[in-house]
Amino acid sequence: MELEDLKQLIELLKETDITEFQVEKEGTKVKIKREKFFPTLEIATQKAPSLQEAA
Repeated sequence: MELEDLKQLIELLKETDITEFQVEKEGTKVKIKREKFFPTLEIATQKAPSLQEAA
């Protein structure tokens, strides 16, 4: 497997949602694994103002 083949595999993984790939070619085994990135979204909430009883 040539370096150019590996570069193409890496680009393919970048463009897709594939997180793990394994191939064997001409006696060479290649396994590429990456963590899937999940962006976090933080939502701030405000409490409603409390109503006070009239005295």
